Amino acid sequence: MSPKDSGERSGNLTEIVDALVEKTIGEKVSLADLLDVIGGRSHGALLTLPALLAVVPVISAIPGVSMTAAIIIILVSLQMLLSPRRIWIPERLLNFGFSRAGLETAVQKFRPWVRWTRHWMKPRMMHLAADARHRPIAILTAGLGVAMFILSLVPFGVTVPALAVLAFGLGLLIRDGYLIIVGLVLTAVSGMLLVLFWRVLIIVFTNTVAYIW
Repeated sequence: MSPKDSGERSGNLTEIVDALVEKTIGEKVSLADLLDVIGGRSHGALLTLPALLAVVPVISAIPGVSMTAAIIIILVSLQMLLSPRRIWIPERLLNFGFSRAGLETAVQKFRPWVRWTRHWMKPRMMHLAADARHRPIAILTAGLGVAMFILSLVPFGVTVPALAVLAFGLGLLIRDGYLIIVGLVLTAVSGMLLVLFWRVLIIVFTNTVAYIW
């Protein structure tokens, strides 16, 4: 699907979360519907939405949501690197959806966690979220998407890398450089978690082989 313009728009996380329910219609809500609500096909929106879905427990618990979110993040990130003005997402992924009842429940449970962002999430240090920074950020979010895909094998394993992508996405969407910094910190934490995961996996595999033989 062709993008709308790649410009970002202002707002805060509380308004974005509320809009997911208030500005969509129908008993089933698709990813395409949610993207149109929070910013069309802008880079920030395309990173924010899948990360947000992976972070909210009620939605991320739905089978396939975390991996779908990871795939979208990887696709968007690679296209930000190769063709930043034209972001394409397969129709099959855009049509992925869930019930309105599930969305409303998720928003209701998630809303208290985002209210505290209302007063401090705003445009600042905008040079960190400028268009020239999109490609370096895309490299990081592509890696985070891969980390999400791997860590989805662990309960709640996608949470930290998804939060990192959410910070980058909102930083681009709102032009908030502080959020870009938060994303960098969470990326470092995600890297450490991924290394820990592989070390544990190798230890388990080694001990299993040693036990069998």
